[in-house]
Amino acid sequence: MGFVHLNNIIFHATHGVNPEEAIIGTYFSIDLKIETDFSASYSTDDLNDTTNYQLVYELLETEMKKPSKLIEHLMARIANSLKKNIDCKAINIKVTKHYPPVKGLNSVSVSDVF
Repeated sequence: MGFVHLNNIIFHATHGVNPEEAIIGTYFSIDLKIETDFSASYSTDDLNDTTNYQLVYELLETEMKKPSKLIEHLMARIANSLKKNIDCKAINIKVTKHYPPVKGLNSVSVSDVF
């Protein structure tokens, strides 16, 4: 088993509880650590034998376009989509909302292992 890390993937999206967040939106970043068996790719040098991070990005992009009130809900949706569409043993995910509408708060994050 090995890990594929995708770090600081940035999106502008409209997730949030406050009505203005659905209009204005803000920036979100996602960090992923995907546990998978890519040992075959050591010798084959074939994209089909590893985690295709372009596909991972496309799955993230699709989920980021669907509004959620809570970033916890967004995180679970992303994890479920990834587990459904890529071969992996586990996904460690961190979702950060930058500049939430709370005075003095620069960012807020949630993370979990799925």
